[in-house]
Amino acid sequence: MADAWLELGDCYSLVRGHRDDMAKAYARAAQVEEEELHTNPAEGPGWMLLALCRTKIGKPETAPELIQKAEQYFAFDIDSQLLKARTLELLGKRDEALSTVAACLKRGATDFQIQSMVDMGSLIRDPRYPGISNSSGSAT
Repeated sequence: MADAWLELGDCYSLVRGHRDDMAKAYARAAQVEEEELHTNPAEGPGWMLLALCRTKIGKPETAPELIQKAEQYFAFDIDSQLLKARTLELLGKRDEALSTVAACLKRGATDFQIQSMVDMGSLIRDPRYPGISNSSGSAT
């Protein structure tokens, strides 16, 4: 359910005049994920989602610890790692974000997935991205 709130926030982020709605959706995503993690604290992908949500609501200082916790609980699936890449990009850790995206592309993620993520516009324009994308053999 938290991912739906996150997606709603991402949609609002693209619409002028809906900054408050965006912030509320991201805050709700974080709240819902925190509640879910209270019930199942060993849910690695949930910790990764929470890292992104917290970054989006202006609490980026918690993200590195949450990413580490997510990976302690085996959040190595492509979706979780793409959440990690988004978080790293928002944190200004471009090299780590590119490395994570490259690994995801090699494992089967597609350029379309990367390009459809709101947070990845700047990363995609990085001159290193085409080399990563083309070398992975991913479909567009």
